[in-house]
This record gives sequence, structure tokens and C-alpha cells, in this order.
Amino acid sequence: MAENQFNQDCAIFEELIEKGKTLAEEAQSVRGGNLDDAPKSEQKCTSWFIESRNFLISLFGEDDLDTSVFRKSFGTYKSMNLMGFYSGDWRFVKEDMYNGGRSIRRNLLLFQERH
Repeated sequence: MAENQFNQDCAIFEELIEKGKTLAEEAQSVRGGNLDDAPKSEQKCTSWFIESRNFLISLFGEDDLDTSVFRKSFGTYKSMNLMGFYSGDWRFVKEDMYNGGRSIRRNLLLFQERH
């Protein structure tokens, strides 16, 4: 029974890694990109973040260092229009999605070592 649960958890990790990689490739970059297009990918990335965070919490707990490192992979970026006026905050940009994906891969390796 425990071995089956371990295999299921590893499969969920793999699924989250692949989904995160795909979303990262589609996400807007904070460097040299147009953050006005960010909302197109932000909703899907937000959903992935919540699913991943909740999965990590279910395995390791909310106060676990690995869960915290995953959460801290994501920042908030301020967007300015051409006139220099603030036009909103963006999250889940390409760079952060790659960082979050690396954190999930690292957590999978740690999970496998602990088993």
C-alpha cells in the first residue's frame, strides 16, 4: 500500500514538472518582453502554482523549508506603460516559472531520497 502511494506521488510530481515546463515556455518574460501580454498566461500559471503548493503541503507540511522555497520562487513585478505610469503587478513570469519548476524537481529528488 505505501509503495503504491509513493509511486502515485512520484507520478504527480512528474506531471507537475511537465506542466510547469510547458507553462514556463509560454509565459511572458520580465526581461525585454511586453508584460501587457502577461495575463494570457498568468491564470494558467496561478492554477499550476496553487496545485503544486497544495501538493507539497500535503506531503511535507505548510511550514516545511522545501514548501517555503517553492513559494519564494515567485515574485511580483510592477509594470509601467510607455508614459511611465504604473499599470499593474504581474506574477508568474517565465523566469519565476523556471525557478518554480526547478524547485519541484528538487523536491521530487528529496522525496525519493526520503522514501
